[in-house]
Amino acid sequence: MTIVAALAASLAVATLGLANTVDVEGTYELDKVEMTRAMAAQMNRQAKGVPMPPGLAVLAMMRSYGQLEWTIELEAYGQLKMTLTTLSSEADERRQIEVTDGTWTSNGESIRLTYRWAGSDAKTINCSGSSLRLTCDPLAKAEPPLIFKKVIASR
Repeated sequence: MTIVAALAASLAVATLGLANTVDVEGTYELDKVEMTRAMAAQMNRQAKGVPMPPGLAVLAMMRSYGQLEWTIELEAYGQLKMTLTTLSSEADERRQIEVTDGTWTSNGESIRLTYRWAGSDAKTINCSGSSLRLTCDPLAKAEPPLIFKKVIASR
């Protein structure tokens, strides 16, 4: 094997290793469009063949997540910051509920978020991620997965 061939092979292996690395650091927000689609799909599965009215998923989404803004910041060194904000009935008035810190770890595309709201035990959410999206386990059995879109990449 020539030196050029050996260098080319080494470069190819290194490039493949980098291709499998997912840069998930950054800020994500709850993706209400994708959440509505996921809720519609889940409602159709639960209806077991009964046609669902077209706007029912949108109404269900607005009822459960429409008044909520949820931001997840995956920071360097495994630090996590989550912010939940509710929208009040007043036009454009916002009221912040909670900000919490925690940690996150990743193993390939699998990401584990660990956090603690004030006065509660530590909780863990399992997610799968890409450089643009996080899809996390639902908070309750009857709900669709939580879907977040990246809005700001890490610096």
